[in-house]
Amino acid sequence: MAKTEIPPIAIDLDGGTDIGAAIVDADLLLIDDGAGGTMRKTAASRLKTYIGGGISNADYWNKGASQSINAQTGTVITGSWAQQTGRGGGGNEIGSGLTESSGVFTFTSTGIWYVSGWCRCVMNGNTRYINLSLEATTDGSAYNVLGFGSGQMSDQDNDGVTQVDASALIDCSDTTSIKFRFLITSDAAISVGGDSNYTQTGLVAIRLGDT
Repeated sequence: MAKTEIPPIAIDLDGGTDIGAAIVDADLLLIDDGAGGTMRKTAASRLKTYIGGGISNADYWNKGASQSINAQTGTVITGSWAQQTGRGGGGNEIGSGLTESSGVFTFTSTGIWYVSGWCRCVMNGNTRYINLSLEATTDGSAYNVLGFGSGQMSDQDNDGVTQVDASALIDCSDTTSIKFRFLITSDAAISVGGDSNYTQTGLVAIRLGDT
């Protein structure tokens, strides 16, 4: 079929009929392929890939059981981590999320990630400090502190309770070597709370954009 050139000025968009509905993925558009003069159709869904479709990964993890922490010993929060699926949570809210092994979390896609974690701490007595560190590694071995939170509990007859949290942005340019974990240190023995039904200790990780 012979091409018919229609100059852009001859197309009366104002006189066209409005679509009358929200744009959906299946809607078709015309595009000049590579500015080479060949017009092709494309689905509106491809615009999201080109422009960026917003948040592509958001993950929510819960610690399902409590963990004892010895005094003055930096301890990785580990054991019984799982994606939150109870109480209306959907585990991987968006995308493929994270994987976890022995308290070390690995990203499944590169990008700039916002990571925020918290833990409920319990003891019978008092503490001068409870420190929570969000640590990351770029070589899978040596860790550096990126985020840090601190709290304490006062002496009382019943169990003292407090929450500590730590957050950071992590630039994951390599999903093999860049990982993170949470390390907790206290001047007295404590328990980090965990429950499979709701989150006492948990984390949220959201991919904000490309690295």
